[in-house]
Amino acid sequence: MLRVMRVILAIIVVCLSSYALLIDESAYLLPYLMMLLASLSLVMGLEEFKKTRNSLMGYICIGTSLLCLSTIVGSF
Repeated sequence: MLRVMRVILAIIVVCLSSYALLIDESAYLLPYLMMLLASLSLVMGLEEFKKTRNSLMGYICIGTSLLCLSTIVGSF
């Protein structure tokens, strides 16, 4: 389940980032990209915790996700 979510989120992020590179006014897409990247990082962290209980990479991914989410909330 987590692997499927990770693949779907990664595809969406790549497609949305590619679209943002092609258009001139991509500033309105940035919050959505940050939100999707934060959710992708959260899923990756949860997947790491599922593999091994005390994973440093899991903590780093979840911390990165929380940092991105706080940036999004602080920008509004």
